[in-house]
Amino acid sequence: MPSPVLHSSDPALLLRRCRVAINAVLEAPEARRRCGAPFSSSERRFLQLVVLPVIDQFLARLQLIRAAQEQQQWERYEAAAPGEAGPSSGG
Repeated sequence: MPSPVLHSSDPALLLRRCRVAINAVLEAPEARRRCGAPFSSSERRFLQLVVLPVIDQFLARLQLIRAAQEQQQWERYEAAAPGEAGPSSGG
């Protein structure tokens, strides 16, 4: 049975899968495309110097967005129940 992560539409999971695949290509000199063609040294350099940093930037931005959304949810929760003891903001 295929892993649910493989078929997820979560952008963070998809980006992490891409990062893992790119790292596998960079670590294996014999890595080839699906069609069998090898990766050139300039393609490998592009993956390492351009693609991986862009993926990491996207992942960092997604993490910031999700943290802000979570904070907003806690704030709405605390505002909706002022008389009840809600979770405290830890920082």
